[in-house]
Formats: sequence, C-alpha cells, structure tokens
Amino acid sequence: MKNMLKGFGTDEKRFPLGLGSLATILSKAGHNVDLVDRYALPGEKIGSLSKYDFIGVYASTPCYDDALAVLEYIRKSGFKGKIAVGGPHATVYPNTIPDYVDYVVQGEGEYVINDLVKGVYDSGVILKTQRIENLDELPMVDYDIYLKKERPYHLNFAFSDVSPVFNMNTSRSCPFHCSFCGVQKIWGKLWTAQSAERVVEEIVYLKQKYGIRGVYFREDFFLVNKKRVYDICELLIKKQVNVKWACETRVDKMDEDIISLMAKSGCIGFYVGAESGSQKMLNYYNLS
Repeated sequence: MKNMLKGFGTDEKRFPLGLGSLATILSKAGHNVDLVDRYALPGEKIGSLSKYDFIGVYASTPCYDDALAVLEYIRKSGFKGKIAVGGPHATVYPNTIPDYVDYVVQGEGEYVINDLVKGVYDSGVILKTQRIENLDELPMVDYDIYLKKERPYHLNFAFSDVSPVFNMNTSRSCPFHCSFCGVQKIWGKLWTAQSAERVVEEIVYLKQKYGIRGVYFREDFFLVNKKRVYDICELLIKKQVNVKWACETRVDKMDEDIISLMAKSGCIGFYVGAESGSQKMLNYYNLS
C-alpha cells in the first residue's frame, strides 16, 4: 500500500520527528511511504495523488492555513483514498478540521497509524488516542526518510560549526503549568521519556550509520528527571561516544554538578526560557 505523510512546521528547519516516527512504523509494517515537508522545502511538489491509498497531514496552528490549502488540493484532485489530519492543531481544535477528512487524530499517533491505513475505523471519526507511557517501545526513527530527498535541513547548532547534527526527541510534555504554554494541551499532563539506555543506544546508532557529530535534544524540557540526565551523561562518558550535544531546559533546574557532568559528556550548550526579569510578571505567567 502506498501512503503519503505531509508536514508543516515552524522555527528552524529540523527533521519532523513525529512524521518520521509514523513513517518508520508504516515502513516496518510493509507499506511504502513518501514524506513531503513543505516547511523545509516550501516549493516541494506533491505530484499525482493517484498512486496513494492514504494521505496523512500534520498541522500546527501557525501553519494551518497552508495545511487547509493542501487539504483542498487533495479534495479537488478527486483523491479516492483515506485522509487523516493530526498534530497540535488537530489535537486542540479537532472540530475545525474540514468534514471531508476521514480521520482526525487527537494526541499521539504511533499506536493507531497502522489501523488508520488499514481502514479499521469508520470515516468521520475524531480519534482521541491514549498516551504512550513507555517510549522505549517505539522503534528508532529511520532518518533515511528525510535524507533520501535533498532538503535544506539545519544540520548544525546555532552556536557552533559542529556538523552533522541530528535532532532527537526523547521525552514528551512538561510537568509545569505556565499559563502561556500550550504543551500540556497538546501532549497531556503526563511527562514521558525514553530510558537513558535507549537514548544512548540511538545516539551510538546514528553515529555509526550517519556519522553524526552532534545531537540536539529538541524537546520541551530535557532535565525534568535529573537522574535520567545523569545516567545519559554517565553512559556517554563510559561508552566514549564522543558527540557534542545541546538541549532545552529551565535555569532553576540547573546546578554546578549537573552542568559539569553534562559538559564532560559532550554538552556544549543549552537553551533556556527567559520570559521576564520581573518576578511580578513571572508570577502572572505562573512561573516559579
């Protein structure tokens, strides 16, 4: 069966790991999958749709107008297969998705994607999925899905010439409740994460297969569980993996010991949120 996964995004042009995860699962089930990433490559052509049995469209709210335009193109083309829409916008605003879309997926799609392609569900459903609590159960993303077509992905850090750098996502959601943030609306309140062993296993694999020199942990809050981060650092050191890495975290969760160990294991930088220098405003935003 031939399937297309279609993505839109914002910010830096990094690998769309959500679509990659779904594509990997479909490929392992014996399906042929094409990826169209019109954020990384705005002019990327969709081409004839007659060869596809299923089309999945990912959409965030900032890019929803573009997603709608593509959905209209699919509808007007006379496409006979099934259409699914997922991603942040579908999760938070499922009732805004056009009626001609067969499936709207709220939440994580890895456990339902094969059934969607098989047509197990009736058309017209809004499918609210259960959280995936053990991320180690998911297969490693096959990065070949991104690299088999030339696209201008960012393969370095913003502050370093280390390259190639692959982005990874080893955890989902955030346990904090900042009033301006929609992360929990998208993922739910439960923070989930891969084990330290799985994280390092994947880094070693990416280094061996693709020759990566760096990893960017592009997730909402890498240091939620300090024990996990300590274990990742210790394993990187013990196995002499020798890759540079960066992550996203909160200033108040950093201390000298963890920064020292992170640096020893290859960390060369981390991004933090600096919403305001005023405690009054931080309180207003429910930041502590």
